[in-house]
Amino acid sequence: MVRAGRVVDALETLREHAATTLALGDVDLSVNMIETFCLVFAEQEDASRAARMLGASRA
Repeated sequence: MVRAGRVVDALETLREHAATTLALGDVDLSVNMIETFCLVFAEQEDASRAARMLGASRA
């Protein structure tokens, strides 16, 4: 979605699936979800949120 320019749709989809994804308890999948949020926030030029997500994914 992001590559197609549908950043808002991508963010909505991520938000819909984030809790379920994290509840699975898969660390790699959780980190991937956080990194995807980082990408979406960066595309929205929200540097503060993107940096926060990047930091969280590296912790």
